[in-house]
Amino acid sequence: MKDAEAKPLTDEEMEKVIRELFFEKVERTVKQNGKVKFEGKRYHVGRKMSGETVEVTVTLRGVEVWHNGAFVKRWKYWEYVLGIAAGYMLEKYLL
Repeated sequence: MKDAEAKPLTDEEMEKVIRELFFEKVERTVKQNGKVKFEGKRYHVGRKMSGETVEVTVTLRGVEVWHNGAFVKRWKYWEYVLGIAAGYMLEKYLL
């Protein structure tokens, strides 16, 4: 059997992979005031969703909330992802 070699990713494929990475995924219940608590902070989702269970994920884009597979809202959360994204940015744009 031949030794298999990995095909290098194109820039577009690499950016897509980075965008789709998630670092943490949890389920939370929306409170009566329409907020979700995640890592010590409260994020406002909407009063219409009170009592619903949503999925909170942390990606390179920020903190995202999903409900039944549908995107609800995103908050940029640079403090969390800055260290992870810095290595990618250095490699892509400075080398």
